[in-house]
This record gives sequence, structure tokens and C-alpha cells, in this order.
Amino acid sequence: GADGKTLALTEAEPMARHWTRGLMAETGGDWAGDSPFSWLARFRCFRYLGGLLMNSVSPPAVMPRLRSLFWNDALFRRAVNTAGFALMWAVGIWWVSRPMPNVPPSVDLTFERTVGAVVPPIALAVVAVALILAGWRWLYVRKIFTEGAVVPGTVVTLKHEKWETSANVDQSHGSKTQTRHSYYITFSYTVQGGERTLRRKLPSSGFVFGLHEGGPVELMVHASMPDKPLIRAVYLQRR
Repeated sequence: GADGKTLALTEAEPMARHWTRGLMAETGGDWAGDSPFSWLARFRCFRYLGGLLMNSVSPPAVMPRLRSLFWNDALFRRAVNTAGFALMWAVGIWWVSRPMPNVPPSVDLTFERTVGAVVPPIALAVVAVALILAGWRWLYVRKIFTEGAVVPGTVVTLKHEKWETSANVDQSHGSKTQTRHSYYITFSYTVQGGERTLRRKLPSSGFVFGLHEGGPVELMVHASMPDKPLIRAVYLQRR
């Protein structure tokens, strides 16, 4: 009825004023007329309205940064480290196996030439495989974050394991002891009508990601992979 229309218009007035102020700020108020500045202002006007429409209809999905993925996803980090290590090997072996102009002719360089011809291609093949694996992992995480849904869960336990390893450095300094830490989380959640409990390894203490026993945890779950959730706080952690 008329009262409903009046109420709707009244509620729309603040939004209209907000859009008008945004248009004036974006176009500088010069959007009428036929001057080149007016046509530029109209283009900015349509761009501004299009941006508002896209943000209101389909807001951008929150995605983990590559830096966060590197530090918090073990598989992605190992693939990137392997690619970098193999690339350094390929470049290093190629560099040291190059022909040296000042080497005497009597020196036999057969071994160096053989290594220089065999090792770099193998190392580059390892680089390619590692980069493919890293790209697959990135697309896998991206698929879950873009196509999956946020499912609430509960932290059952947080476990911290610590152990020490020793290695003999030399006779004068003796053995060197290094302390290692591992962090695990057990959480439960309900998806597709069934309750599940899983245990996962964390890249750091649960406190770093705002997790504590008995507290909530947000999971990203894909419909086709309900048993492979990703802990949202871990992948969106900014370092």
C-alpha cells in the first residue's frame, strides 16, 4: 500500500544520498554537457555504478595469499622449496661445467662435461614437476575457498609435541642438540547430515590462529570432498 511505499522510499533515501555523494566525488560534479570532460565524467559515473552493483551482487571471495599459503600449507611449501633447490642445482652445475679458456689441454674434463650435460636437464625436470605440484595445490585450495562453504566446527583437542635431536658437529664442539616442535588439532564438525572428527597438523601453535580447546573453528568444506576440510583461520593468516 501507500504506507509501504513511503516506508521503502524513506529507507532508500540514505542509500541514495550515499550513492549521490559517491558519484559527485568520483566525477567531480561535471557530468552534464557535451564537453570532453563531461563524457569522461559519464564514463567514471558508469564505472562507479558498475562497481557498486558488482560489489552488492557478488562480493569478492576471500582467498589466501600466496605468502600465507607458503608458510601454512606444507605441501605447497615443499613443492616451492624443491623447485628453488633444483633450479639452483641446475644453474650451479651449468656454471661450473662451462669450458674454461685458461685450462691446460692436458687436463681431462670428461667427468665435468658429462655432469654438465646430464644434471641440469634432470634438475630442470624436477623444477617443472615441483611447479606443477605447487600449481595444483594452489588451484585445489582456490577451488575449496571459492566453491566451498563455511562450516562451523568445534576444537576437541590441541596437542603440542616436543622432542630433541642431536648431531655430531666435530670433536672440539661435541654434539649439537636441536629442539623440534609439532602441533596437532582434533576438531569435529557436521556436514551432509553426519558428524565427523578429524586430526590435522598445524604449522604453528593453535594460539597463533586464535584456536583453543572447546572453542569454535571455521572450516572450508567442498561438497564433493566433505572429509577434506581446510581450517579457514590457518589459510587466511597474515604473516
